[in-house]
Amino acid sequence: SYNPVVKGHQGQIKKALQLLMQAERPMIYTGGGVILANAAPELNRLVDLLGYPCTNTLMGLGGYRASDPKFVGMLGMHGTYEANMAMQHCDVLLAVGARFDDRVIGNPKHFAQNPRKIIHVDVDPSSISKRVKVDVPIVGDVRETLQDLIALIEQQIALQPREHGGGWRRMRGFVVEFHIQVQQHALRVAGLTAHGIKQRMTGLHVERLRRVRLAHAGLGGIPQQLSPRGSLGHEGLRGGEHVQRHARVTRQRLQHLQ
Repeated sequence: SYNPVVKGHQGQIKKALQLLMQAERPMIYTGGGVILANAAPELNRLVDLLGYPCTNTLMGLGGYRASDPKFVGMLGMHGTYEANMAMQHCDVLLAVGARFDDRVIGNPKHFAQNPRKIIHVDVDPSSISKRVKVDVPIVGDVRETLQDLIALIEQQIALQPREHGGGWRRMRGFVVEFHIQVQQHALRVAGLTAHGIKQRMTGLHVERLRRVRLAHAGLGGIPQQLSPRGSLGHEGLRGGEHVQRHARVTRQRLQHLQ
């Protein structure tokens, strides 16, 4: 039977703490594992303590509050410029419940060109160092591991408050630019999307609420019968007509926000 490791190794968590506190250009990258582990409160507390920028994958949207100034949007092939630039130029990357898939980092060889230290927290050991070699692997339940890390950070900050260097100003610039360009146009909804452009547009332009957005995320599409009224389901349309209709609806909704 499957018996996952729940408790993260304390020695590895302490190594992660040391890297995070010494980082000049830190970044927090989170995926669907945060949602599955019900670890959103812990993630929000962690980011608030550190003050570092945070990005979500498509499946991780809602794990961190989208209205917060430290959020830089969704990353990856269809993500925001700011999230991808911050991801590329960080010197310490904390990955939580994410897989480094091709839609997020592209070619692993190209991603590895920029030197950085990577901390990876995941309950599945087969997902760690699978596509990208990490420096501090932590196998364990995301929620419990973040709780342990938060406790250590609180102790560290109490002893020695964190001071950001010049590199932090560059990362902060990505955060500020994101909120200027995108956050003013967020739409607060709970919705269901099928695949392709609908997922991408809602991921970029809709304010994320935890566990209220349903997407198939590559599982082969959502049947018309399951598409609720007001959703971004296909409603019997196919191909180019489908994409054009969705683009029109998206433009109309964004115009109401301006």
